[in-house]
Amino acid sequence: MHQSVLTNINDPSKWSGIEAPSNIKSQGYLQGYIRSLEGKPELKQAILNVLMDSVEKDLDTVMKAFKERKEEHAPVYPYPSEECVLNVFSDDLRRIKEEVLKEFVIDPELLDFLLSILVYGCKNVLLIGRPGTGKTSIARFIAERLGFKPIIVTANAHWSRVDVIGGPMFIANMVAWRPGILMQALAEHLKVKGDRWRGVWLIIDEINRADVDKAFGEFFTIFSGPEPSEWIIPESIIREWEKYTSQNSGKDPYHEDLNTIVNALPKTDRGYMIPPDFRVIGTMNYVDVSNLFTIGEAFTRRFVRIVIDYPQDENDLEVYVDKELEILVNKIRRSKEFDEEALKILDEVRDTVKKTVIRLRKINRLAFGTAHLLNTLHTFLAEAKLKLATGASIESVRNEARKILRNAIESSLSITPLWDEDLRKEVEKELKEALRY
Repeated sequence: MHQSVLTNINDPSKWSGIEAPSNIKSQGYLQGYIRSLEGKPELKQAILNVLMDSVEKDLDTVMKAFKERKEEHAPVYPYPSEECVLNVFSDDLRRIKEEVLKEFVIDPELLDFLLSILVYGCKNVLLIGRPGTGKTSIARFIAERLGFKPIIVTANAHWSRVDVIGGPMFIANMVAWRPGILMQALAEHLKVKGDRWRGVWLIIDEINRADVDKAFGEFFTIFSGPEPSEWIIPESIIREWEKYTSQNSGKDPYHEDLNTIVNALPKTDRGYMIPPDFRVIGTMNYVDVSNLFTIGEAFTRRFVRIVIDYPQDENDLEVYVDKELEILVNKIRRSKEFDEEALKILDEVRDTVKKTVIRLRKINRLAFGTAHLLNTLHTFLAEAKLKLATGASIESVRNEARKILRNAIESSLSITPLWDEDLRKEVEKELKEALRY
């Protein structure tokens, strides 16, 4: 290797080489010369030995030089990789799991997987399922129990880069750079850390209601890979923010968020490192897709995808609904909103409720999740309580229980059957079969 390369290993502009000897006429001269020695094997071998020794010696020098250069320029991440793992005691994890299973209907093994990803897996999560299956509530509950303040936003079709990342907006007679939900959540994560909370987790509800290509372009850049060491805010975004803030002479309403991010986040040559304990949890519905945008692979591969849904097998569904009713009725009893007479009437029709829910959940195009069932139970109890409070005998309310239940179910259904005639007829058929009165 030429000395100019060895002494300027990091500056290719200073590299040079030696001029070829004047008696070498072409690039193939050396090979031709070696071939001319076919009749002189000893001389040929001696020349080859000298050449190979020189190549091997030079190769060692080259490899050593470029290895040192690679090590010198290898990216150094301010956060050790283990910092993305949350420091949670085993007893606390067991307690959190028990609390989740007490509040929500979710398969214990699925819950284990979800907790493992959030606590030890250092990944963002996308929860997928039918509307009303508890995705957002479960995400909020787990975040809070792990010590993170949940910031929950609901996506919509009008979202753009300004809503997710940020951008210039006309505010109070000035043009200010308003941070989007991601930047706001990161600033809040840094502000609340060490107080009551360990930080913030951003929960984006119904994420496929947004046009991902329009709104999440730079989200792809920030979360360019699955590992937290690859989660970096490009410096260009911060410089853009600083440009507008500096023009507003200290009156900018978002300068505090900017200062928090710039002063607290470690900076590398690529930008500002996102804290490794920060998480984004998205939820996505797969019913009523006509009103939703398609989510591409480029977006979903930045998340671990977990499906939260009720089972389709009839035997599994029956066990699931039994457990669901047990959890929801116990939750209602703990709230003490309804007296024992109304709750007793509900207990008497509980088997009818179960059979009706199972029938409805066999309708593929209908969403009837835990949230719908809880609303049904509340509505049923409210009407039963009203009738009892206004003088109706408990026996007459019992006689009307199936009618009250049908009213409660119909008022809790999604509005899709209102304009889908075929679906409406299918729902009416199942309700008529289940609730004969």
